[in-house]
Amino acid sequence: MSLKFAQERMAKQTRLSAAEKQDLKLVQDVLRGTVQLDVAKYTTGRSPPGATDCWLLAYGQVKDAIVATDDLGMHTLAADFGLKVWHGFELLAKLKSAKVVDNDLIRDIYDALERNGDMTETWRKAKYSEFARIFGV
Repeated sequence: MSLKFAQERMAKQTRLSAAEKQDLKLVQDVLRGTVQLDVAKYTTGRSPPGATDCWLLAYGQVKDAIVATDDLGMHTLAADFGLKVWHGFELLAKLKSAKVVDNDLIRDIYDALERNGDMTETWRKAKYSEFARIFGV
């Protein structure tokens, strides 16, 4: 990794206080335990939310942040605890409304998802609802 890239990544990190770290660990443990109690509930065609997934949701809770993920198991877990989670297309829609991305970039993202076989059902539905004007459908 280049020094410039490493410095850029370090500049974007959030510092957690000792109390936040403790809270994060507690929330992560509760989320992880909940998944382990009913693995099937949180398994949606893929593996259930793991330790890292639970850490991200816990971070969102502790820092009052929105987690963007297309992992439906994480969405189910987040809903069970009232945590804020967006699908990737929802984040993209917010970026579009803030004029951070334009229609051409949205088309490019969809093209890449389709080319790579990464198009999820939620993105497919959003193409014909959230982004219908962009795609002319």
